Amino acid sequence: MTKHTRIIETEFKRFLGETKETLRANPNGDRSRAPHLAEAVIEAATRRLRESMDTAETLEAIREIASNLLGCETMHLIRLDRETGVFQPFWSFGVEPANRCLINALEESASYCAALGSAYIARDLQDQSAGGPHTKVTVFVPVRCQSEVTAVLVLLQFLPQKLGFDKIDNEIFRILSEEAGSKLFCREAGSVSSNIPEQKS
Repeated sequence: MTKHTRIIETEFKRFLGETKETLRANPNGDRSRAPHLAEAVIEAATRRLRESMDTAETLEAIREIASNLLGCETMHLIRLDRETGVFQPFWSFGVEPANRCLINALEESASYCAALGSAYIARDLQDQSAGGPHTKVTVFVPVRCQSEVTAVLVLLQFLPQKLGFDKIDNEIFRILSEEAGSKLFCREAGSVSSNIPEQKS
């Protein structure tokens, strides 16, 4: 990690510290009332990804963005084999690495997301204000490299107080879709960090 990248990471963490109460304590309600928050969130997420220097740091940036800005702490990144159309596990956080059974369970929605070309919310979030159970929601975000969907980021578990998605969330989905793939999959194979699971073709 370069000194410049450390500065970007420090700035991102400072930004999170300054906006933690707004972003995490009430991830939907207050932030729509903060006129400059959307711009700050978008800039922070974009810079965090663009300044990542290698695969490991890009994956850490994805984790930070998903955890701190989206309120999701369980995720998988599954890579699409363009020749076979089959998804393969690439990386995960908060859960055991994806096995074939889980990939099979996710594949239909992931394929739909890849064909759609934009984030896909598999199930709706249920309003907890009436005391009902919290419905699990899974969000699928296409990850592009050179305009082609090469992977899908699967966001599995959100904070219980997150009752829906707003414009800021949609912008973060877009940033993850547009920025992460060029850092992860458009590099030469030799530059992939050795502590990342081997990419399968």
